[in-house]
Amino acid sequence: IQDYKNIPLSVIYYMVRTPQIINNSMTQYTKVFDQDPYVVKNKHINFVALPLIYKGILNGIIYVENSIDSGAISSSRLETMNLLSSQMAVSLENANLYKRQFELNKAYQRFVPHSFLETLGHSDILDVKLGDCIDQDMTVMFCDIRSYTTLAENMRAKENFNFIILFFRKDILAS
Repeated sequence: IQDYKNIPLSVIYYMVRTPQIINNSMTQYTKVFDQDPYVVKNKHINFVALPLIYKGILNGIIYVENSIDSGAISSSRLETMNLLSSQMAVSLENANLYKRQFELNKAYQRFVPHSFLETLGHSDILDVKLGDCIDQDMTVMFCDIRSYTTLAENMRAKENFNFIILFFRKDILAS
């Protein structure tokens, strides 16, 4: 954030330490921010900084400034902005939760092949419920197919099954 020259950094740092509404028209803040290089450079700005707080944690800061009209940020507008800031904090948290869920879903898909999900009749791992299974008779046979590991690593699950089915059909037909 130190690289930004077009915002009053002292306001941002103050907001991080004490997350409360900052309005430079309020006299208690006048001396605190008067030395900020941005405020000195832009003498006639009127600004407000609002914290985006969710469950007591600062998630962001809204900084609004106006250099045209000194009365543009009235107390009623400040109240509206404060109300909206709490909704924005909730929206930010929801967006972060959605992003996390999406990333978890992608991670699960790396460990559970899509073909396995299809055999259970599902298209997404989130649809799988505890106890989902397919009751099916199965024959287990052991056979040594030369260089099978090397071949199997380059095939998808369906191609692997087809290869084994064809291998055993040929073997059965040959005997």
